[in-house]
Amino acid sequence: MTQENNPGEAPGIKITKKKVDQSWKEEVRKERELANAAPAKPAAGGAKPAAPGAPAPAGEAAPDAGEARAESKGAPANSLFVNFVGSLVQQALMQLGQMENPFTGRREVDLEGAKQTIDLLNVLKEKTKGNLAEVEEKTLGDAARELQFYFVEIAKQLAEQMKGRAGPRGPGAGPK
Repeated sequence: MTQENNPGEAPGIKITKKKVDQSWKEEVRKERELANAAPAKPAAGGAKPAAPGAPAPAGEAAPDAGEARAESKGAPANSLFVNFVGSLVQQALMQLGQMENPFTGRREVDLEGAKQTIDLLNVLKEKTKGNLAEVEEKTLGDAARELQFYFVEIAKQLAEQMKGRAGPRGPGAGPK
């Protein structure tokens, strides 16, 4: 098979232009429009609210960090963050044997891997505390709690299975 190559191309290799999916840009634009369209909380006396981090005008107290966090609770959820949490949940469920592994086609239990994934969700929850929208915070908290519950239940079941397989053998009860 002969192909004509451009100068600089290796023989037998055809270079094609990449096709880049640009649809994500439209989603981001829509999310920004929604966030900007949300009514801003009017400041006392009808004055414009100061930009976050900007010093308060003379005679007014600067809003404390707790108020700023409370205002962010009403912010729209970031779908990328929720999808990321969802992928970690799916990974943990696969490690707990609740879902088929798409590569092997079987349900496999990896308690150590599941523990690490659940720990990762808990670290993420702790490190993002106060910086998430209400939906994101609830999704993350519920996911970590539910997975911990599954982990404990499956660990108990496996321990009982292992105990049942060991049988009534004691020390020295092996074959003679």
